[in-house]
Formats: sequence, structure tokens, C-alpha cells
Amino acid sequence: MVYFPCEIVVWHVLPALRRELCTYLIKKKGMKTKDVAKLFSLTNAAVSQYIHKKRAKTFVFDKRFIPEIEALADHILEVNPKEQTNEYIRGGCEICRKAKSSGMLCSLHKKDAECFEDCCICFE
Repeated sequence: MVYFPCEIVVWHVLPALRRELCTYLIKKKGMKTKDVAKLFSLTNAAVSQYIHKKRAKTFVFDKRFIPEIEALADHILEVNPKEQTNEYIRGGCEICRKAKSSGMLCSLHKKDAECFEDCCICFE
């Protein structure tokens, strides 16, 4: 089957981003599960599964992305609550673009999809 790189992002990268954000806010910032769930429009169960690594196990961000993800979490907390959703989306999209252009998706894409050997679509 042929999949778009964006499908790989939806299946692997976005859940991993949520996992990293939830983990940072709960373990490093001391937020409660219910508050993180509300912030990201998730259920308490989903947040718990991210924290206990029962969700989003197929993709791990390169270590150079972690400070940016943590900065996004901090920024979301600092802005006016009415702007939090926009900042979450804006920051998440930026991290996904960078992950895509860095080549981090290539191994997942080749595993999940019938893409040709010299695929460079994410880099265009």
C-alpha cells in the first residue's frame, strides 16, 4: 500500500509528540493528569497511557528535538488560555515539519509503505 508521509506523521509522530508533552508536563512540571488532559483535549486514560508508554511506542524523537518540545510545553503554559490551542497546533506543526525534513520518518515510511528506494519527497 502507498501512504503519504503525512499519514506516517498522524500514526507515529503526533502520538509521540503528545507522549513527550504529557510526560514533560507531568513528570517535570508537576501537573496533574486531569489538567494535562484538559489542556490537550485528551482523556485522562489517554494521558495515563502516554505516561506509562502504552501509547506512541513506534516513534522516538531524536534527542535534539526534546528541548524544542519542552519549550513548546512551557510556551503553551505561559500564553493566555484562549491562545493555548493555537500555540499547541502551531508548535506541533513546526516540530512535525522539522521531523519530516530531518529524515526521521524515512525508516517508518519505508517499513509501512511501498515507497521507492530513493524517495526524497519529505525533503522537497
